[in-house]
Amino acid sequence: MVTLPELKQVFDNLDEGIVFIDQDRRIVAINEAASRMLGQDRDAILNKLCPTLFQGTDCARDCEKSDHCTLMVETKQERKFQDLVVRRPDGALVQMRMWAIVLPSKGPSKHCAVVLRGTNW
Repeated sequence: MVTLPELKQVFDNLDEGIVFIDQDRRIVAINEAASRMLGQDRDAILNKLCPTLFQGTDCARDCEKSDHCTLMVETKQERKFQDLVVRRPDGALVQMRMWAIVLPSKGPSKHCAVVLRGTNW
């Protein structure tokens, strides 16, 4: 059986950035690759609202107009791709493709996994 520390090691050693978002749009987990791509410390990102992480993108603008994650609106699980350009805190522009996946849940709360693949990191 795989242990939680082993899973965390895999999570942090992926080349793709992974961000987990809850239904209230809070970032509940982020791996090292996403932290590097976005140019921010992981601890500074956790518990922030997702739109603050992806400022200026269509996804963030849609989310800011709503009180919930717009990626989780559909009743069926869909793959949602977006090409993004995000300005990091250091001013650098980062191009990436975002793939959002609504994760199945047994309870009433939903989570979304956002997979990021950068083109210039």
